[in-house]
Amino acid sequence: MKVKQILQKLSKYELGELHHYLQLGLLGNQPYVYQLFEACIKLNKTQKDWGIDDVVPLIFPEGKPSERKKRDISNRGSKLNSFIRKYLALKSFLQDQPMIDYAFIKAINDRHWDEQFSREFKDSIKRIDQAPLKGFSHYTATLHLKDEELFFFDRRTIEVPKLQFQKPLIALDKAFIIKKLSLACKAIAQDRESIDKKKHTLYFLPEVVEISKGSEFQDEPVIQLYLLLLQIIPEVSDEADIVFRKVKGMFFQLLPYLIKLGRFETEDIFIFLVNYCVRGYIQKRGHLGEELVDLYQRILGKGVIDEGGQILAANFKNIISLYSSVSAYNEAEDVFRHFYGKIRGKSGEATWWFCKGHFDFFLERYELAAEMLHKAQGNLPVNEDIQLEAEIRALWVRTSFMQADYTLVNLQLTGLESFIKNKLNRNSSKSISFRKFYVYQRDLNRAARAKDIKRGEKLIALQARLSQESVRFYAEKWILCQIAHLKNSLSGIP
Repeated sequence: MKVKQILQKLSKYELGELHHYLQLGLLGNQPYVYQLFEACIKLNKTQKDWGIDDVVPLIFPEGKPSERKKRDISNRGSKLNSFIRKYLALKSFLQDQPMIDYAFIKAINDRHWDEQFSREFKDSIKRIDQAPLKGFSHYTATLHLKDEELFFFDRRTIEVPKLQFQKPLIALDKAFIIKKLSLACKAIAQDRESIDKKKHTLYFLPEVVEISKGSEFQDEPVIQLYLLLLQIIPEVSDEADIVFRKVKGMFFQLLPYLIKLGRFETEDIFIFLVNYCVRGYIQKRGHLGEELVDLYQRILGKGVIDEGGQILAANFKNIISLYSSVSAYNEAEDVFRHFYGKIRGKSGEATWWFCKGHFDFFLERYELAAEMLHKAQGNLPVNEDIQLEAEIRALWVRTSFMQADYTLVNLQLTGLESFIKNKLNRNSSKSISFRKFYVYQRDLNRAARAKDIKRGEKLIALQARLSQESVRFYAEKWILCQIAHLKNSLSGIP
């Protein structure tokens, strides 16, 4: 990834922190790299799209641009990219306390600070042992710490105490079980059909599950949580509902400790619960719609799907979409109010307006939806989020169609066709999806404008083509609904 792209994705706080690190030489003492960083930040503030030609006069204000100067800046860019990678790696690493303990112990062991090693090693092991909840990171750190202790004994030619290998072996077993169960949950949730048909094999999973039910693992909440998840991921049922409520209770009880194990792992568990509710609601189990809303109401503000009062665009879109699907309209309005101006990224404001437009479209408030989509388009930075721009354009077409403004639909479709050709990767699944939407929406619009007899013929032909379509695409079900609605408005059409 280019330096410009990385810097544009960092938050203001992260840019300030990186500025401080570079200024103090914490990532490497090279002032000329810091000079390039400041130039890049200045350009980000004044221009949406810039390149190396814009950087040259900021670094070399005297004289004309030359290939030598560009090579110099390119070399600085490589160094700056290396420093940014170190910063991001360090930032991620510093969130993992057990691995910090291990890294510190390794550092003093490598330096042969033997007296300090003995004291710090005991303190590190004690901190891990006393953690209220242990996950993969804790057991991995324990394993590495015990390796350092064995190296310490070997280096000082001290006889290894008896049973010294028991603790690392137990740590290895528990780390493996946690990771195995976690990955199995993800694999089954993603592609249960392939696993059932033996296209993919989850080696040793039955054995691991059986071992995990043993008495020695009953006091391991993370392991027990994954065992329960394996029962609700495959299917929705009355029995699974009981397990779901148990998992949900455990999850929120353990949430303060789970977050310390890792925010993304905690988010994965939360999404398993959300997906169970969604699948159940689709199967007409209405109470799971209420459970879904309750899940989100209790998780917001906890730092799992929102952090520091801000939320990722994808998470915000998911919440609004799910709330709409279960008719939780008042709760959706609350989410809109709460996260206004708090969606991360340069396209955050455009995402908010798009979601509001989609919400109004869902509620058949088409005039208001068009107004929201106009604001979304106006607030979207150029070439910042191609996927979002495609969704805005496509939804706007549908909104105009529902307002029966077929002339405007034609104009918008022309713009959408040009956008798909010029902006979307031709072979990507998203491009194929939107291209198919364009074709079917174009033909639907033609049918809607035709006279009664011709309209009926066009609708029947369009419906027949859709029935033969093997590739799913954007708004396919909606187009089918519009065909059915237009046919019903005509007499004598089967």
